[in-house]
Order: sequence, then structure tokens, then C-alpha cells
Amino acid sequence: MSVKFSPSINIIRDAAKQIDYIPTNNSKQIYQSIAVNFASGLHSFTIIGSYGTGKSAFLVALENTLKGQQIFFERTDSDFNGIDNFDFINVVGSANSIIEIVAKQFDVETNSEAILKHIKSQLSSNKCLVIVIDEFGKFLEYAAKNNPDEELYFVQQLAELANDENSNLLFLTTLHQNFDAYALQLDESQRKEWEKVKGRLKELTFNEPVEQLLALAAERVSEKFSDLEKPKYAEDLIQSIQKNNIFPLRNQLNKAFLQKLYPFDALSAAALTIALQRYGQNERSLFTFLDTNDYQGLQQYNKDENPYYNLACIYDYFYHNYFSTLTNRKNHDYRLWTLIRNSLDRVEASFEENQEAALKLVKTIGLLNALGSKAAKINHEFLEVYGRECLGIEEVGFILGELQGLQVLKYRKYRDSYILYEGSDIDIDGELDKLRKDIEPVKNIAEALKEYLPLDFAAAKAVSYKRGTPRFFQFEISEQPLK
Repeated sequence: MSVKFSPSINIIRDAAKQIDYIPTNNSKQIYQSIAVNFASGLHSFTIIGSYGTGKSAFLVALENTLKGQQIFFERTDSDFNGIDNFDFINVVGSANSIIEIVAKQFDVETNSEAILKHIKSQLSSNKCLVIVIDEFGKFLEYAAKNNPDEELYFVQQLAELANDENSNLLFLTTLHQNFDAYALQLDESQRKEWEKVKGRLKELTFNEPVEQLLALAAERVSEKFSDLEKPKYAEDLIQSIQKNNIFPLRNQLNKAFLQKLYPFDALSAAALTIALQRYGQNERSLFTFLDTNDYQGLQQYNKDENPYYNLACIYDYFYHNYFSTLTNRKNHDYRLWTLIRNSLDRVEASFEENQEAALKLVKTIGLLNALGSKAAKINHEFLEVYGRECLGIEEVGFILGELQGLQVLKYRKYRDSYILYEGSDIDIDGELDKLRKDIEPVKNIAEALKEYLPLDFAAAKAVSYKRGTPRFFQFEISEQPLK
């Protein structure tokens, strides 16, 4: 490869490097929250966000900004009490004692008193000491299993030392989930101590929305593929996407923005971002995808085969690179991905002509069912224009008819959408329509249920033993709540 690339940021390894970081509205707000709260005397923070959202990159960008190496966030003279001199102590979490790791970092005895005494000796009026613990959750997991009282008390002491309004000490940590989630296996008294520690660190939410990630991706993609001749984006495609509620970034759905995304089309870029958040997390991020040469990835896009790197291309990429995740029964969307694969097998077995076009349509409908908005209308009008402009298919209507005839697809009138269908010799919708004509609809559901759900009285045993008087619950099925 001509360009060196790392799939993740490490706050220790990358601390002295020049980084290519694009500040987002979310990261700017996080910076402002830290700066404003520091001035008021709150110096301890936990940044919470899911895998791959850029917390580590933010920490490196923050260090570079405060040290004046690269300016990513706009500073004011009042930020951090006007201090311009910053020392950073960076720690990456591991399945070890936080006391041992921090003691080793400062080269002092392995006990909390020695560490805190050393930190106090490093504080001054013209310099701010910044202690950063990335992957803080690994320390919390170790603490919960081994020595929660001592480990958590040290974190509490460190946070309280930082939160002294006269102390120029900033304490930053990052977590992938809420602080409380690490305390589930503790007893009641330990959980209360855990909550006390949690209260010493102000929580800041760090989750980049899909819209923001796409805006950043558009900038990166336009740079990387600046030499590609970009086709004119069809006006009727933009209108169809908006009309049928398919694309999440409605306020930026314009030709200028979509031109920057090329070779993505609007839907493939959105689907990729959502899928990476859902299935990739710490394995991949959007920018890893853009900068690496994975099989079926963007670097291998063939313009002769597809007008755009479309939804069918996204399916091929995920099927080959995330196969184990998608075929794992614990995956929330396991059934949907299995249905797509089964539908593709049926197309391959049944189609001789137009097979490639039919496969593209099935992949497109399957991905939109799995990842798209529940309000989306994947109808004939939309598929006609998307198939023509992005998939390179001319006879969309004819192929949709063939897929319906083979019962690979089914049109749901109430949703105005095509869905993948596993097939049946029974016309279920037709049979239901026949029954509706013969069976009178139930007007009073509560009365009808009483016939089939006789509910006995239930004894409230515990309170009966305690009070000495039998207590019972009576069940009632009713149309309205009973007072």
C-alpha cells in the first residue's frame, strides 16, 4: 500500500502525531462543556459513547489543541482559567488494577496515598495537569470482579482532588456504556458506593449521528476520488427519495452534497454508515472503510459494472467482510440477513436472463428492509428510478413482476412497499380477505376474551403471612381502566 493506515487511534501511540481530524458539532460541544465546567470548578468527566464514534480521536485532538500543536477547537482567553501550559498523562485501560497502572505511570509506590501525594506535588498555578484514561471500562470491569472497594475509592479520591476549584487538574475518562452497567454483579452497599463515585464525574454523551458522519464522509470521499468524473445526479431520484421517506439526511439532500459523496449514492452511504455502527463498532469505522482496500470495498469499485457504489455493492461488502457477524444467531438482524441470502439463492436457481439485475434488486430491497426507516415506502416508483440511475437496470418493472411471480418478493399495499418473501403455496392475504367476509368483526374485545381467558383469584401469600389476614388479587378484563 502506498499510504500507511491504522484502523484506530491510540492516545499514547498517537499523542505526538499530526492527525487528520475534522471537528464535528458534537465534539465542539464536548470541548465547550469541559472548558465551561472547568471554570466553575468541575474538573472530572466521563465521555460516554459507543464503539467507533471517535472518542479516542477527540482526546488526541484535544491534547493537540491545548498544547498548540494543531488547533481543532476554538479557545477563548477564559478557557481553563487562562492557562496555556498543559501536561498530559495518558493511560489506556486494561484488565488490571487502576492503582497499579497509574502508580507505574508516575513511577511511585503502588498505593493510592503515594499516587495522590505525587499528583499534588505536580500541580502549579501556571500549568494544568491533564490525566486521561481511555477505555476506562476495562478498569471498572476489573474492579467489580476483584477489589471494588479499594479500586473505586481511589477513583473517587482522584476525582475529588481534581474537582477542587483551586486545583489545575483535569481528569478525563471514556466509557462505551453507562457507569452503572459495570456494577450489576455487586451487592447493594457496593452499588451505592459505585453511584457515589459516578456522581464525582460529569457524564458527557459522545455519539455522532448518522447525518454528521455522512457529512464528514462526503468531505473525505470528495478528496480521495477527486479524479473521477462525477455523473449528474437525477432530479427525479432526489424527489423520489424525499417523497418516500427513505433517506435520513433530508435537510442536506441536495445535488452539491450528493456530488461530494460520489461514487456512493445517497442511500448506499446512509446504509453503510448505519450498518457499520450496528455490526462493525470496534472492528471497523466509516473512515476505516474509506481508507482501506477490503475485498468488495470502495477501492475496488468498478464504474463499468455499476453507475454508483450502490446498495447492492454494500450488501456484497458486508456479506464477505462481516459474514460471521451476520450469520450469528445472536445477531439481532439474523433472520433478515438469512432471508436475503435465501432469496438470492432462489433467484440464482430460477433466473436465466436478467439474473444479475434481479440479484441487485433483491439485495437493494433486502438492505432497505434491514437498515432503512420503518416509514420508508420501497414502492414501484422508487425502485424504478433507483434501479435505472444507481443500479444500471432498465427493465425494473418487468423484473419486479418476475420476482413476484416466483414469490421472491411480495408487495404490501398497507405499507406501499416490496418485501422479501419466503414463499408459500397458500395465498394468505387472499384467504384472510375471504374470512373477513364470512366472520363478523368483534366489537367488544373484552367480552370476547372473557370467554377464553377465565382468570382465577390469586393469593397474595407474603402479605397474608405478615398481616395475618388473607389477601387476594382479582383479575378483570375491561375496555377501560377500572378505578
